[in-house]
Order: sequence, then structure tokens, then C-alpha cells
Amino acid sequence: MAYVIDLSDSMLIPLTQKEKEDLKKPLTRGPGEKKDPEGNPPKKEEPKDSKFPGEKDLPWDKINNRFEAAREFLKLSLRALDKDMSFVIIGFGHEAEILTGKGIVPASKQNIETAIKILDEIKAGPSDTNRPHGTLKGFTNLHGGMLRAFRAVTGSLVRGEEHIAKETFEQGVDTIFLLSDGAPSWEDFARIDKRDPEDTAGDPETGAPLDTTEELIFHGTYEGEHLTQDIERMNLLRKCEIHCIGLGEANFTLLEQIARIGRGKVRKIGTER
Repeated sequence: MAYVIDLSDSMLIPLTQKEKEDLKKPLTRGPGEKKDPEGNPPKKEEPKDSKFPGEKDLPWDKINNRFEAAREFLKLSLRALDKDMSFVIIGFGHEAEILTGKGIVPASKQNIETAIKILDEIKAGPSDTNRPHGTLKGFTNLHGGMLRAFRAVTGSLVRGEEHIAKETFEQGVDTIFLLSDGAPSWEDFARIDKRDPEDTAGDPETGAPLDTTEELIFHGTYEGEHLTQDIERMNLLRKCEIHCIGLGEANFTLLEQIARIGRGKVRKIGTER
């Protein structure tokens, strides 16, 4: 089991009252299902899988923003793992990294409690003009998070060929949970280059304009359809289930595309972009 959790700065945005109500009464749908004539997806019962926590299980007194909601979902799911299972947690902001050791670890009581302690120790940094709610780990490197989920094996990461490496079939994950609040704004292959005269500086995470500089950040290859195509490449033979939980003003179209690749489910909480 791989948990890929968004640690970008926008995850500190407080949940609105409507989003909290959506979270308490979540609507789960398969990514390939059609909406009714009024534009609403078909109603379904909450899935019975204990690793997809229900709204009644969440500690609402601890949830004020998107990150806290994602963290509590993750902690509940960890505690529901069977002792013969294994897991890895990948956090992604500007960088994507494994939060629990160097790779996949057994779902022992000690490992789960250690993982929960690590999650609880993640605190917000200082705020600034473009980050009024504080800072976590910067931009949204979703591709980097998913790449590491597919590269994770027992105690380490494979160096490449995650789609065909023998170790990933023998030791890799078969299920991925992606928890995120927005569209990707960064990746491992983003670059800083000289600004062209017609380019405008802006914050990749919020879209807010910035002062003109001589250098700009240019997004790498994996955005838009190239992102989903690469996830499809990684999962073509692996056949991992991929479930997505979108919080706030998430790009639900993207999350549905990712879940469809993994024949998984999407939980939608908030307003669609």
C-alpha cells in the first residue's frame, strides 16, 4: 500500500463549512460513471473497504484545514491495515520524498505508530504575502510523488524502469492512495531559465503575479496529458489500484483520469476546478 500525500503550501487553506459537510457526507464514485440529467453523479453507498475510512471515523476536533483532513484520513487507514500487509508514505511538495524510512515497511504496530508520529510532527511554517495560512513544503510535485510510489520496494527505491523492474513486481505496492488539493505546479524536471521579454512572473502554486525577474521557473515535461500518460505508462503492466481523494478546489478531472488508470475510486470534497 502506498500513500501519496500532498504537502504543498495550499494544503493549509482552511476548510470551508461546506467542505466540512462534504467531508462528513462524502460522495464516492467510480471515475467512469456518468452523471444524471441534472449533472449529479449516481448515489452510492459508502465503500465497505476499511482502508477507505468513513466520515464517522474522523476526529473532527482535529480538522481545520485540507492537510489536517488528509492526515486524519491517512492515520485511520494506517490503523486499519492488517499486520501481514506493508506500506510506504510519500509526501510531495516542492520535492517528493518517502516519509517513513527508505522504502516499503511491514505494517507492524511499531511501524504504524512511528508513521503516525511522523505525520503528527509535520507543522506549518511562517506565513507571507502569498502564503497567508503558512507554509508546508512549497509547490505541488504530484508526478514526483506518484513516481516514487511506483519505484518503492522493500526498504528502498529502484533507480529506474519502475514499470518493468523485476523488484517492483515482487516487492512493489499493488494499491496507491493519492490525497491532494490541486493541480500540479512543479515536478522533478522543472528548470530555471532566462526570462523571455514576453514572459510574466507568477507563483506556480497560487498563480499570483510576482515582481519581474531575470530568471523564471519553467515547468518540465509532466503536465497536462503528459502527466496522465506517464502514470499510465508506469501502471500498464503493474496494474496497481489507484484511489484519489481531492480536497478543496482540486482538479477533479485530473484525479478522475488518474483513478481511471488504476481502476480506482474518487472521493470529491470541495469545488471542482
